[in-house]
Amino acid sequence: MSTDDGGVPTCVRTPSEILKIGLKLVRCSEGRMNRAGIRSNITRFKKHYGCNPSVAARIFEDLQVTDLPEARIGKTKVSCSYFLQSLNFLYVYEIEERREPIFDRSPKTPRKWVWCCVKKVAALRQLKIKWPDDFPHDDEWVISVDCTDCPIEEITTHPTLSQDSELFSFKLNGAGYRCEHGIDLFYSNVLWVNGPFCRANATTT
Repeated sequence: MSTDDGGVPTCVRTPSEILKIGLKLVRCSEGRMNRAGIRSNITRFKKHYGCNPSVAARIFEDLQVTDLPEARIGKTKVSCSYFLQSLNFLYVYEIEERREPIFDRSPKTPRKWVWCCVKKVAALRQLKIKWPDDFPHDDEWVISVDCTDCPIEEITTHPTLSQDSELFSFKLNGAGYRCEHGIDLFYSNVLWVNGPFCRANATTT
């Protein structure tokens, strides 16, 4: 559905449509989807994209209606396929050579548009990850603070000894950064993100 840029999405997808498109992208046949129940299909979707179809549909719509220029996807660049591939990249963090046969695209095209979507999604942070406007400054506020280790490519130019002890994550058994998250215990919203940190300067466990 195409419209002007007056705050109306140019491409609306329901959660069920997102679910179907996402599973087809990872080579799940329609017959296989039909034989499985909705819960099984949602579980399959989450294994590839890291969230359920309802969350993905909401993010896809947010990218089209936000007033933030750095997060807004223009009507000529809207692609549900590349948006879902960007979620897959963020969740699975697979190398190009392994993503290429799954999505059947040459590396150059996804590299351009997937990174474009990743940057747009990241720009939504200032709208999504924040303290609420009605935060009771004169009262106590209970949040849960924890850390998540995120895998990264080993950052080194050494030809043979390609390991950096400062970037080693014991949770991942490989290179990774650590990010701190603060979760609102009343509404399960992310209120705070800090990092990333390498092992040397990570102060939160």
